[in-house]
Amino acid sequence: MADEYKVVDMMKVPNPNPKPNPNKYNFSNFGCFAADQDSMHTFCVKTDVKSDERNSVSKVCYYESCSTSSVIGSVQVNVGHGNTMALTNNYIYLPVSYDHTILRLARKNVTKSIEKKIPDLYKLVTPSGGEATNERIKSITYMGANKKFILRLKKGDAVFVKTEDGNVSKDTIEYERFCYATVDSTNKTFLMGEEFLVPHKVNSISANTQDMHYNSKNGLFLPRPYKIPQTKEGNLVGNQILQVDIRAGKETMVLKGLRIELNKEENKISVDVSRKVYQPKKVIVMDRKVTEFSRYEIEAVSFTTDNYLLYGGNFRKAGQNSDTDKIKKIANMKFTL
Repeated sequence: MADEYKVVDMMKVPNPNPKPNPNKYNFSNFGCFAADQDSMHTFCVKTDVKSDERNSVSKVCYYESCSTSSVIGSVQVNVGHGNTMALTNNYIYLPVSYDHTILRLARKNVTKSIEKKIPDLYKLVTPSGGEATNERIKSITYMGANKKFILRLKKGDAVFVKTEDGNVSKDTIEYERFCYATVDSTNKTFLMGEEFLVPHKVNSISANTQDMHYNSKNGLFLPRPYKIPQTKEGNLVGNQILQVDIRAGKETMVLKGLRIELNKEENKISVDVSRKVYQPKKVIVMDRKVTEFSRYEIEAVSFTTDNYLLYGGNFRKAGQNSDTDKIKKIANMKFTL
């Protein structure tokens, strides 16, 4: 456990009221949250997860701040697992986990519990304008300027350097794949832009990014939970939070001749590309002892008005039978680029 970080609890995230069908849904899976850094208005997503993602149902809940557990407003949505969201001044964007679309919600509708009968869906499109039907959006965050977002792409996660003979080297590093995207409200699309990479393995730990957060003061933050030990039987009590500086000129290298494997049910598509690679500027290690916790999974991060890091997730103390969903704060460290 990293003793340098003083962690304090901000709020417990309760399961929202399942009205009007109290016996039909159990909104118990805390997938993500986002806090407005100016007002500290906070939004959380809790999901009734089903084996088929298409049948999962989520509640997007509004709280006046990240230090109160009282739900002021909520709306019910169908976005699959519900583990990532982007917050803008007026809207909330939630990628649909099982296809290439993004649901847009008006913040005022969530705060007032106003349900829309017809979902406001946006399609992900390639730079050439075609629908990106092979892609899946794993994570999303808003950059706060020029309607630009960052997406973490699920399809094509396996990115490897090619050897001179054109084959994939067994010893090369795996990368997570991201792209910039711009929203077009008229055509209801997200237009994919430049892609970049972040190493999948950091400090000998291989882990997948969950939700993510960007702001211009601090850069891109990627929470990555993992098991200790890193085996199938390990406990999910390890976490890295990566701070990545993606400003122009901060890339550590440009890899050419990459192969991106886009896995489909029946075949693979190999794409040869060149990409910028960004190494983490800082790695925040939040490991916990299995004698203290049987689960300590960080799902999402955000920041307070005075620039302290918030993180939310599923936490279960050793000996307990269920998780407690909370938002916590690192109270003794501020971040900068």
